[in-house]
Amino acid sequence: MNKEERYLNQSVINSFKIIECFNENNDEFTPQELSNLLNENSSSIWRLIRTLESIGYLIQTENNKYKLGYKLLNGVRSILNTSEIRKVAYPYLEELSKDTNFNVILSVLDKNRAVYLIRIPSPQIPDSYFHVGRKVPLYATASGKILLAYQPENKRKALIEKFEFKKFTNNTIVNKNKLYEHLEMVRENGFAQDNEEFIFNTNCLAVPIRDSTLEVVGSISISTRKLYNKGGVDLKSHFHEISEKAIIISNGLGASLYNPLGNDA
Repeated sequence: MNKEERYLNQSVINSFKIIECFNENNDEFTPQELSNLLNENSSSIWRLIRTLESIGYLIQTENNKYKLGYKLLNGVRSILNTSEIRKVAYPYLEELSKDTNFNVILSVLDKNRAVYLIRIPSPQIPDSYFHVGRKVPLYATASGKILLAYQPENKRKALIEKFEFKKFTNNTIVNKNKLYEHLEMVRENGFAQDNEEFIFNTNCLAVPIRDSTLEVVGSISISTRKLYNKGGVDLKSHFHEISEKAIIISNGLGASLYNPLGNDA
């Protein structure tokens, strides 16, 4: 145990591990199921569940299972309301969705995945899968590939080396060497595409968003589904529109004020 680990509270860690078990596909658990998932003593998990229930973070259902409580929404609202990139980007993404009739998403890096901070749905392309808070793989999505491609080389390599590649469709890149080559092309082109690599019949185009240091801090993407565009849509034909919004948002985050000298010169 290192010096920092001595100050960690395992009960707090396990409480958050319990919360992290829940998602849109697994929204209810029995105490025993949570104990099995976390490989922890059932009595310890039971005490943590009762504690989380007492303060509103878990709710017991009629079938004696547990689901997330509404108190978690307070934290979610706080994150969304205080996110500078979200505040700057939102009105421009609404304009982009209106102008293109596509679903529009703002993503940022969250450890080894991309997480959606904004989703502007197109009424013409219904899609319930993509929602705020959804986390998606970096190697199989347009937004994820942007966030991955523009990481410093050492961080990009470290992320890729730890990927547990999953073939979501026949088009998913699951070879490290091919991914490295693909990311080089992304940096050269200034955009990334997802050609049915994550979800069948869904195509996406993404571009980077930069901050005052010109570091890539997010990506915006447009997506469409073949089911609702049977004639086919070339998303690259909208590259100018999405890039224009990305530049405006980046400037709103200070990119236009970038000074490599770091002084008043």
